[in-house]
Amino acid sequence: VSYTENGNDTPKRLLRNADFAMYLAKRAGGGQHRVMDATALLSDSGDVLQRGIESALQRNEFRLAYQPIVTIADSTLHGVEALLRWKDPARGWVMPEVIVPIAERTGLIEELGKWALNTACLELRDWQKNFGAGAVEQMAVNVSAHQLMGSEFVDTVAEVLDRSGVAPGHLLLEITESVLLIDAPRAREVLGELKRLGVRLALDDFGTGYSSLGYLKRFPFDTVKIDREFIADMCADPATRAIVASVIDLAHALDLSVVAEGIETRQQLQQVEDLGADRAQGHYFSVALLTEAFSTTILEASGGPALTSAPIRLPLPATAPNS
Repeated sequence: VSYTENGNDTPKRLLRNADFAMYLAKRAGGGQHRVMDATALLSDSGDVLQRGIESALQRNEFRLAYQPIVTIADSTLHGVEALLRWKDPARGWVMPEVIVPIAERTGLIEELGKWALNTACLELRDWQKNFGAGAVEQMAVNVSAHQLMGSEFVDTVAEVLDRSGVAPGHLLLEITESVLLIDAPRAREVLGELKRLGVRLALDDFGTGYSSLGYLKRFPFDTVKIDREFIADMCADPATRAIVASVIDLAHALDLSVVAEGIETRQQLQQVEDLGADRAQGHYFSVALLTEAFSTTILEASGGPALTSAPIRLPLPATAPNS
């Protein structure tokens, strides 16, 4: 593991980037080394975006958009997933799938991830205060592989929870299977520490890569999120429907809840309800909305500041809204 930055290193930066170099070496299969050279990082096609991301962090230009997660049985709002957004002056809104890999590669992911986690928890606190404890029961925040493997991540989560006053059980951290492939023992250790904090854990995008049903037994997850690709195919493909049914049954046998992602039609919602999924998420209910729009469109429109523990019931549209 090596890192060079033209002699302008600080101990913290050296340790951070050596840690990232180790992460890259493990992801490539282990038994090898990676040299992290900051000047090389700046020479590729991501140069402009990287500089933009650095500036956006300094100027507090990042935003979170929130998409509802709905309890299927009674159409009530269970929680939201916080999704990263940044409006680049030249490109417009830039999505997480572009931002996160650059932030990981350049060592900005820990700072960006901490900002997102802190912002989401503060937002949840304010919503529960203004609209009632049952208005938004859970805040789901995505955690990148490098973020989770960082030596300070558990401390960061504990610090954010303490500062915001959010109960640990109201925070759901979404982990993709790539984390489990990089370093399973380390992932199990970190996830165990998070569980001891009282935080909830979800295996996100289940089924998209090398997902093993064994993950549901070996790691301390509370929730499985079935990837949108399965949901999109299940109405027309009996084999896909059978796979979804099997995942739901197994998850329930292991006392895990199931979220169906990517719901866009009434038919898809009916299918996952028939198969026993607990919750659903997708454009059928709402696109991801920035804070003010979410408060106005979802919370206020569904009854306003009732300040009770009763959950908010979402009206179900006949067709999916425009995205």
